[in-house]
Amino acid sequence: MSNGNNAEPFSNFTADVTVFIDEIKEVGKQDTSISVKVAILEGDENDPSKTFADLIVYGEQAKAIIKAHQNSWPNFNNHHPWFASIRIGSMYPKTFGENGTQAVLAGRLLKFTELKIGDKAINFAEFDTQKAPVLPRGTSPMKATMQAKLIDCNTIENQVVITVINLGDKRTSAKDMTIDLTLKEAANKKIAHIVKLLSESNDIILKLSIGENLDVVTDILTAKINGMEIDFSELDKEIKENQENKESHEEEQIEMGMSIITTVLFLLIGLLIGMFALNYISTMH
Repeated sequence: MSNGNNAEPFSNFTADVTVFIDEIKEVGKQDTSISVKVAILEGDENDPSKTFADLIVYGEQAKAIIKAHQNSWPNFNNHHPWFASIRIGSMYPKTFGENGTQAVLAGRLLKFTELKIGDKAINFAEFDTQKAPVLPRGTSPMKATMQAKLIDCNTIENQVVITVINLGDKRTSAKDMTIDLTLKEAANKKIAHIVKLLSESNDIILKLSIGENLDVVTDILTAKINGMEIDFSELDKEIKENQENKESHEEEQIEMGMSIITTVLFLLIGLLIGMFALNYISTMH
């Protein structure tokens, strides 16, 4: 975790919890935000204790799922709560009542990991797929660097996907949002040295090189574990050598292919000349 002697910003506290969602409603000026009231469940599943919390829906995935099921929003008048596993963050005690003598937990709903509405389990894989926008012809893919806190790492359909909290990039609207990013190229090699350190007690801050319209991590530029930076110099050297060897091999393959094509063309030309000569000789007789 960052402290006064560390230049890194403080990162958000997050937790994965199981809840009943008792109410969903639009709030703010012109209903620009979505608020949910939840009961966080702990203990015996047959008789759990409940901690109540007020959350603002913050993650893009969570917003999309909730809006897609707006006709089924629960409320206290017509009580059909949703059962869900969610990720929450930025928690704090919100006071209310006379002289602020009462309090309730408040924070942000970042992401759904499971959701059941009535007896129906909701499949929301489509909301987890972040498709890059189609760019106009002649437009270069967007690139940026991102400061992010590593939350999770998984392999999905043979691709490594990390879940991070964005601490700052060129997408200012995405700051503090929990997002999933696919790793490619050098980032794949470096995450293997980092993921084994992933735990609740370790604060892992990454500086990511983002490409392909800001959806793919192409390199992990720096990584700090509880403020201590990981040395990637040897790994960077190895990656560079492997890339140079790969490019050299590809050039050799191209040269070999061109040589084969040239040889075949000369053979075909020689064959055609021979056939033409034979045909000429036969017509002379």
